[in-house]
Amino acid sequence: MRRWNILTLSFGCCLTACTSELGGPDELESENTPEVGVESEALRAGDYFVFRNENSKRCIGVDRASTAAGAHVKQFDCDCTANQQWKLDTDHVVIANHRALINGKSHLCIGVDAASTSAGADLMQFGCDQAANQQWTYEEMGQNSVGETKIRFKNGKSKLCMGVDGGSTANGAQIKQFACDTRPNQQWVVLSPAFCSL
Repeated sequence: MRRWNILTLSFGCCLTACTSELGGPDELESENTPEVGVESEALRAGDYFVFRNENSKRCIGVDRASTAAGAHVKQFDCDCTANQQWKLDTDHVVIANHRALINGKSHLCIGVDAASTSAGADLMQFGCDQAANQQWTYEEMGQNSVGETKIRFKNGKSKLCMGVDGGSTANGAQIKQFACDTRPNQQWVVLSPAFCSL
């Protein structure tokens, strides 16, 4: 089965090439190094992607495939349905180099519950409103053992990173924000929605 990842999507520029001016992995992880959000062509705004957790191998989706504001964002077995597809959007952002993550089914945005800046706060979906807690940067975190590129999302308000609660591998585990680290529960492989049918 062919594996689709950020490097095999045909947008004319791969993530590694687009970030070459930023230096190697050590520089990318520096807090003074800009995230890849604006430089990378591979995650082009307006396209839909599926985000699979590197630790659990499960994908980000909305609980019960809900279209309601306030529904929780969790991890599930990857099926690449619209509920697990996310568009990187620039129309609903006001912070440079950031993206909104809009769900393919509900057309709502991932944000932090009550716009919290606390570690452990739940991620949910809300009406897209340009609030800083709905804006995200992403940075490259290297490749996994099969050559798939991993990224990490950082919230524009809290400066905390998107991860799976407790590093869980369970279906239905809550996605939350945590102090950024390099553990695999905060790392996401970017896939084409076609991945599940390959």
